[in-house]
Amino acid sequence: MTDKASTTLVYKIVIKASAQAIWDAITKPEWTDRYAYGGRASYELKAGGKYQHHASAEMKSFGLPDVIIVGEVIESDPPRKLVQTWHPLFSPEMIAEPHSRLTYEIFES
Repeated sequence: MTDKASTTLVYKIVIKASAQAIWDAITKPEWTDRYAYGGRASYELKAGGKYQHHASAEMKSFGLPDVIIVGEVIESDPPRKLVQTWHPLFSPEMIAEPHSRLTYEIFES
């Protein structure tokens, strides 16, 4: 039995845009097509809601499944905070890994 340690990574990114524009880029399919791996994300923006990231045609041509990342929305407070799980389905090894927790905190300065 192996005991995997929990790791927390924090990234701070400065984007010259409004909180709403950043929220839209994360959660709206027409924006995720442009900025999120080139595939289309879909969210049910409520606690317990479903998150899925769909493969683009190019990704599918490499053998990836229709849905490449899945998760669950834990907290949604538009346009300030989104907490979700994140689980890639790229390979059997990744599928076997536990879900990660991903938190977006959006602040305007």
